[in-house]
Amino acid sequence: MPFLVTVDDRAHYVDDEAMPTLQHMIVDAVRQGGDLVRFPMRGPLEQWELITTSSSVSVREMPVAADDGDEGAPFADVSFYDFES
Repeated sequence: MPFLVTVDDRAHYVDDEAMPTLQHMIVDAVRQGGDLVRFPMRGPLEQWELITTSSSVSVREMPVAADDGDEGAPFADVSFYDFES
């Protein structure tokens, strides 16, 4: 099951295979007093967060709808509206 990891109000979608390594890296960064942690991303981009002892980190499991066309999008059940029209 995929996870939504939030660091100081910035959300990151993380696949379940990468979660154990990421948790270990976050805990190590806190124990060291702070460090940059690389968050796994889909595609060629990399995303880094500075994790310190004062960082607020939360981890939530994200349910994924079992749909044939669903690629595991984290917000598949959210409706988006165009307010500019």
